[in-house]
Amino acid sequence: MLYYRFHSKGKTNFFAAGGFSVSKMRMENIDYIFLADGSTVIERSHANAYHKNSDASTLLSSNFALGINRSISKVWNLSVEAYTKFPLTRFNDNNLRFSTFGISLSATYNLPTKR
Repeated sequence: MLYYRFHSKGKTNFFAAGGFSVSKMRMENIDYIFLADGSTVIERSHANAYHKNSDASTLLSSNFALGINRSISKVWNLSVEAYTKFPLTRFNDNNLRFSTFGISLSATYNLPTKR
């Protein structure tokens, strides 16, 4: 991912990120339920579907994130990041397109610099 940190004079700064990810899948076990036409519940399952090396299922996704980073000491930072991943290719033979949304909370320790 490529990060851009917005300039800040204080302990808090904002950042935006974007990039791509590639996932390869050799075996899949997928159970999913969805609502069709607002009232019909449909359940599907794909279990132990193996892919050969030559035709392993590959997914290309675009990733985007916005976040805030706060310095809480000289070596510790806390970050909150809202992210999304949108598929650019199909995931398997059933043309599944998985989008991912979420919030990530992280603590970062920066090694002290020697003088």
